[in-house]
Amino acid sequence: MLKSLISVCVGVTLTIGLTGCGANIPKPYRTKIKDFTNVTSNEKNNILSKCMTKIPKFDSDPNRLNSTLGTLGIGEYFSSVNGNIIEYNGYGAVFAHQFLLDNRTNELYRKDVSKSRYHDKGETVYGAGTDDEGFSSYINNFQVQLSEEYSYYLKKYSKFKISYTENNQKIDLKLKQIKTSFVDTTNILSNDILQQFSKNKVTLNVQPLMEAFTNIYFPNKYISYKPYCTISNSIIYENINRYTVEYEKKKILKSCKKFPVNTIFKIDKVYFNYLPNKYFASDKNINIEITNNPTGSNSIETIKITNKTKNFLEINAIAGYYGTNVTDNIIKNMKKIKIPPMSFKIFKTGNSYKYSINDYPLKKSLEVKNKNQKIYYGFSVAYKIINQNIVKNIYRVNKYTIEDYN
Repeated sequence: MLKSLISVCVGVTLTIGLTGCGANIPKPYRTKIKDFTNVTSNEKNNILSKCMTKIPKFDSDPNRLNSTLGTLGIGEYFSSVNGNIIEYNGYGAVFAHQFLLDNRTNELYRKDVSKSRYHDKGETVYGAGTDDEGFSSYINNFQVQLSEEYSYYLKKYSKFKISYTENNQKIDLKLKQIKTSFVDTTNILSNDILQQFSKNKVTLNVQPLMEAFTNIYFPNKYISYKPYCTISNSIIYENINRYTVEYEKKKILKSCKKFPVNTIFKIDKVYFNYLPNKYFASDKNINIEITNNPTGSNSIETIKITNKTKNFLEINAIAGYYGTNVTDNIIKNMKKIKIPPMSFKIFKTGNSYKYSINDYPLKKSLEVKNKNQKIYYGFSVAYKIINQNIVKNIYRVNKYTIEDYN
């Protein structure tokens, strides 16, 4: 009897607590902000969002009734900031407020975007049965603090942007005064090719404006801003046409005051892409035609094998040769590839085909030791004339030098 009475009393207490009052409505908010004409609308919104994350989040009172209900699984209570919206998942409603900038009037204002959990039953956000556990009071204080924070950082950003632009212009001017020269220590490149590599590789390297401002002013510990630039001799490889060069590694210079007047870029190694555009081999029975893509992601585009006989041919293996590299698995799923009399088959790169190509060579550019070195490239095809049961082989490897591509 006593236990039943306690249950009834608790139930009555909960009912009164949940339905007898509603959440408070925050005070209206619209405040004038000093305008800075050198700050764009996107930059203003970005600063506003960052200011909102600096203000401490809302914590509900753990001793309040609905917090107790939350621990019992009746509601989940947390606050979050997403962009320019701050919200609290309270009892009976999600209380949410969006802070916006009116660029026409230079005003910061709040828009209530809260939603009742029971809107389908005609309940309002601030009606009986909802409880924000003090979130509305928090919003009243939040919007006052936000006005102060935003005004402070907007002014800081305006000054920072002016300084940032002036400093980077000075650095850019200094960089243009630095003279660069290029030396091919390998003596492989012609003057014409060397001139193509001899582009100005002294570049300005700075943090983006908003990123720099955020990293300096928004951490707890203030960090002073020092615009920096580098000589981009961190470039190790560079490609032009069929050439790839490797530069001597240098220490990256970040202090503009220490930049040398003359900077020498030394080319230590030269690589060359000897892959021919076309390859052809034939005997009295078959033709082998290969189309390459020297500058593309794949090396081989197509392999065309033509059967010139009046008998079926069966392709047993295709081997590839490039420099010192040899591979014997150019075609995937090599078994039982038959070509009818007086016809041909074309094999392409890609897995969507029944017979596709294992791309070859995977590494197109080979190191050049001297201008006249010869590189071997070609293929060998083993095939069988079916009715004769004779296995034959066609082999052709060609020699290539750099001069063949000039």
